[in-house]
Amino acid sequence: LLASGPDGEMLWLDVTHRPGQAPWVRLMGRYLLPPCKQRWHTCAAFLPQGGLLVCGDRRGSLLLFPCSSSPGWAVESAGIADGGTSPVSEDTGSGSEPSCLSHKGALPLEAPLSVLFGLHGKMGVTSVTCHEGYIYSTGRDGSFHQLRLQGQQLEVLRKHRPCKGLQWIEELRFTPDGDLLVLGFHADNFVVWSSRTGENLHCIPCGGGHRSWSYCSNASAEAFAFVKCGDVMLYHREAEPCEQRVLLESLHGREIACVRRLGAVEVPGHTTLNIFVTGSEDTTACVLALSERSRAAMPLTRLSDHISSVRALALASPESLSAPCSGGRLPPAPAADCPLLQCRVFGLLEAARKLVLVAESFHHQRCVLKVEAFLHTWAGGERRHLLCSAATDGSIAFWDITSPITDATDALHRAEGEIQPLG
Repeated sequence: LLASGPDGEMLWLDVTHRPGQAPWVRLMGRYLLPPCKQRWHTCAAFLPQGGLLVCGDRRGSLLLFPCSSSPGWAVESAGIADGGTSPVSEDTGSGSEPSCLSHKGALPLEAPLSVLFGLHGKMGVTSVTCHEGYIYSTGRDGSFHQLRLQGQQLEVLRKHRPCKGLQWIEELRFTPDGDLLVLGFHADNFVVWSSRTGENLHCIPCGGGHRSWSYCSNASAEAFAFVKCGDVMLYHREAEPCEQRVLLESLHGREIACVRRLGAVEVPGHTTLNIFVTGSEDTTACVLALSERSRAAMPLTRLSDHISSVRALALASPESLSAPCSGGRLPPAPAADCPLLQCRVFGLLEAARKLVLVAESFHHQRCVLKVEAFLHTWAGGERRHLLCSAATDGSIAFWDITSPITDATDALHRAEGEIQPLG
């Protein structure tokens, strides 16, 4: 149990209930929240690595505290069991000890090891959870973050905005089949959004946020309970057969601005699948497979790194990275429209259908808008592969990528030689 008060102090209490006996309360730790107008925690999780506690506060900050499993000051609240109010010490069995909170001075007041101040704006963090070595936080700013632990510091990896208009995210659910469900509120509705399909699975009128609620789902049914005007309301739906589930016709939430065919995948005994990538005004890129026989499209994954509309897609192959092109230029690098801080160059191993990261840089401080690769001939006839990147930080950078390109090309050609046809 974690409790915090207006003084900014958060207490970790271990409460154990034994049948026929009074609850046993143990003070495990004391933590100091950063100064702010609304100074209390809203969610917390113990990290699987052990010895660390991550929590979110009402100001929208994410905090990392040290924690230890060493026993604190214990008290047995016998008064709760017999109807009284005076806690009783477990060791003495009398009412001489007022409460465990009066012994807070026995434990040090821990300051945070790492603070990401205002990570979710000013509306507050709603949940933190750990999954497969990563930390995820959600907030009332309509976004969720993926983080990792670097030493004893929190590092933000990605920020996601699941869908347009989802103003308040409450928590994330990771399903056994690999889908990530985002639970939150959009206007007056409770929404369950699927990251895999990019669509709302449920949209239930409930009056919006600021209410008690609970959502449960399994293979046979789904239920959503909430409190409205003092009444407990229940939404219940039996699971539908998969063959009767209707998919939304639209692939993106807004206009599709570009499309690129990556190639075809031929599986013996099955129909050929064409792989496409689409970019949209909804800031996402979707990779999908199109069956030549059934003409049905199946989304494979959705990329949501962009912070603005995806308007251009580019494809490069090993030949375009290693062989001179007409006019002494190379085709544009595939990261030409990436509004992230990274500048990346990829090589495509066509026989193995694999994309290989050739080079990567985090030089720019703002969004990278354009990347252009070209071949330059120096005095004396030496030819070098150069890269030019432009970003919204106002800078243009030139890179000599000859050595990474040469190494990557050699490695790709060696890999191609190791692949043998099956028939």
